[in-house]
Amino acid sequence: MKLRELPKQYKGEGITWEVIQRNEYKALARKVEGSQSFEVFRIKTSKPHPMYENTEEYDLVELSPKSEDFGKIAWSFKHEHFARKCYDELQPLEKKTKVKL
Repeated sequence: MKLRELPKQYKGEGITWEVIQRNEYKALARKVEGSQSFEVFRIKTSKPHPMYENTEEYDLVELSPKSEDFGKIAWSFKHEHFARKCYDELQPLEKKTKVKL
């Protein structure tokens, strides 16, 4: 299965962000221009949407957070040390297992 990773720089809500740290399930990004701001989020994946360019060769694409993700799987910070603390403490989600009764 071929995965397109989240780009090092991406746009969200018209703002350019740069990923400064990441692993297989989480990322820490810094706002490129303007006032200092940081995002910490769980990386989501989805099947590629046909309207997006250069995705036809991938089975899955990684996604940046959307507005509705904040407070659930994404958080924003004004200070880098708080963002790094959140990033360091964010653990992978445990896979849900079905229980037979």
